[in-house]
Amino acid sequence: MTTDQAPTLSTLLHRLRNLLIRALLRALRLFSSSVDRLLVRLAASPGLPVPVPTEAYWQIPKAPVAEWGQHDAVPAYADVVVVGSGITGTAVARTLLDWGRDHRRQGVRIVMLEAREACSGATGRNGGHITPVLYDQYPELRDTFGRETAAQIIRFRLAHVPALLEVAREEGLLEESQCRRVDAFDVFMNQEQFAESKRKLEVYRMELPEEGGEYRVREGETAIK
Repeated sequence: MTTDQAPTLSTLLHRLRNLLIRALLRALRLFSSSVDRLLVRLAASPGLPVPVPTEAYWQIPKAPVAEWGQHDAVPAYADVVVVGSGITGTAVARTLLDWGRDHRRQGVRIVMLEAREACSGATGRNGGHITPVLYDQYPELRDTFGRETAAQIIRFRLAHVPALLEVAREEGLLEESQCRRVDAFDVFMNQEQFAESKRKLEVYRMELPEEGGEYRVREGETAIK
């Protein structure tokens, strides 16, 4: 085989692989309604943000970076383009910049695109707290992925709290952001749901004692006090 033929063969293999993938997806759509719904959603346009959004409490007053670069021309070139300035997009951009600094690659060019103001979407509209009900989700994660993988998922999610605290500290924003650890409560108004949650918590504490050690159950008169 000559070097001139290699690209042609590679192209044919690439096309054959794509055809096989498409044929497989079509077959799956015939036998699985959930796969069909997923593919329909993936193919649909996400659309544009509503023209007149509500004003979020957390965005008053506007942050100094809210409209930064809004009227600048979009650069003709970037190494990485990040779409969206919420927590995901910001984390990606910051990680890339840190990576470039650590590897002495100061020239990493990143462009972040945002439909409106910085962090004006979902990230800037929540209550500003991280309280995942991990004990409630752990049994299902364990049954689906196995105990070891479920534990890794739980620990990964818990790692977000110290990571955000560290970012706030590094950026000098601990006081201004009021980022800190606090106690949280899960209040149940349904006895059956409360009993089921206690059962799941017991499993969580038994199989992940370090992660579940801080949980306490209060009920009856002790809950009122």
